[in-house]
Amino acid sequence: MAESQPPNAPAPPPAGDAGQAAGSAAKAAPKAEGNPALRAMGLPSRFKLPSRNWMIFLTLSSTFAGFLIYDRYEKKKIQKKWCTLVSHIADESLPTSTMPRKLTVFLSAPPGDGLRPARDHFNEYVKPILVAAAMDWDVIEGRREGEVRTKLAEKVRRLRQIRGEVAENPTEPDSELLVQATRQTTGIQEWDGVKGDLVLGRHTWKEYLRGLQEGWLGPLDAPVVPTAETASSSPTPADSPATDDASPTAAPTSTSESESTTPTANDDANKSEAPLEPQQEQPQQQDQQPEDAASKSKTKPPAVLTPYISPSSYASAPLPPSFPAELDPSGPIPFPHILGILNTPTRVYRFLTRRHLADQIGRETAAVVFAASRAYKEDVPTSPSSESSGPSSSSSETSASSDNSPSASSPATSTDAYATATTSSPYTWEQKSLLAHEEKEWHKSAHKRAENEGERPWLESIVLDDRIATRMRRFELEQDQEQRANRIAEGKEGVLGAEVSD
Repeated sequence: MAESQPPNAPAPPPAGDAGQAAGSAAKAAPKAEGNPALRAMGLPSRFKLPSRNWMIFLTLSSTFAGFLIYDRYEKKKIQKKWCTLVSHIADESLPTSTMPRKLTVFLSAPPGDGLRPARDHFNEYVKPILVAAAMDWDVIEGRREGEVRTKLAEKVRRLRQIRGEVAENPTEPDSELLVQATRQTTGIQEWDGVKGDLVLGRHTWKEYLRGLQEGWLGPLDAPVVPTAETASSSPTPADSPATDDASPTAAPTSTSESESTTPTANDDANKSEAPLEPQQEQPQQQDQQPEDAASKSKTKPPAVLTPYISPSSYASAPLPPSFPAELDPSGPIPFPHILGILNTPTRVYRFLTRRHLADQIGRETAAVVFAASRAYKEDVPTSPSSESSGPSSSSSETSASSDNSPSASSPATSTDAYATATTSSPYTWEQKSLLAHEEKEWHKSAHKRAENEGERPWLESIVLDDRIATRMRRFELEQDQEQRANRIAEGKEGVLGAEVSD
């Protein structure tokens, strides 16, 4: 017996309309809005995840920005640490009749670049610490190779003349000497303590050593170098009578030629008189221009002078009577500088890790401020990274000790002077290996030599005389100051004599 359907039950749809009903039901279902990943995290569904390309770009840029921000933050903390370490010196009292301590900063344009990077390097890493300690300084700059050597040697020679040495051609008093004389008359005293030198970069350091030895071991007067022009201009005894005999014979020939040409010249005299007058004034103006140039050259010396002494003559040169028992300490400051598109990864890495360089330079600069120094070491083993600089030139090792006295005043014009002043000892002075790793990063143009080129302090090996090297001193931070800097970084200590703020 068949089951009976309820009277009010709807009739089943036809079999052909089943697909249409399912489609209409799917359309009527509400559509999910937004990204399901954002909804799962509870974020507003109106935002959308970036595309694949945007994700790559945002990841790289945010990573680079994060490294940069972190490095600059740590760099500021490190520089603040070293500034806090030396800032108590600025509060120390000083008599009104005494000049403050003044340092000498040596910087020059790095190989293959201008002077701007050297100045920026000093202003960014060294200057904040010197300003925090209220230090004063003079800057000796060099725009090209050899300027720092020339200026330092001239400064030492001037100091020797002030201390009583007499030169045949004494230097004219400049503004600095006039200022010193005025201070002496008014009773103002110079700083009686340690002064010191700050040298930025390996290239400046090599010129610093070269100029220091040239100033103390070289003569006060520039050596006279005979040239081809002077030799040809000076008449010999054999040539002088020939010229005297030839002069009477030359006069008649000239007069006879002028007499033969006078008729033709008189015909064109009226035509050529007017334009000849301005032409006669031109040679006078041309004669005045060389005179003006000569007067300017006398007032302003050239930027790079020929060395007064060659390195091969160091050992045979006598020490001046004004040579001090100890020279002013020096502090070499690292100056990494690399160029070239192939070195972009290295440059980017250094750009993102400047905090390490700031810590190293801050330590060296703080040592200069505290004026604690030690003698340079002599028994430093020679390493391949210390370029081709040989050991010190002593009286027993240098072949220049057997040279005659005129060689001591002859300028260095070739690399033979360096070859004769170096030997192959396994030990060398510490000054030669300082910052030697920077030479590998110099631009390739700095390693090229031109024909008939003079001295190249950047390319030549460092030659040191034992009498100069033993009297040089290097700034070094004491151990207690290093420990105090670590406590300042940890926040356990502040400015010396002040309470630490929580």
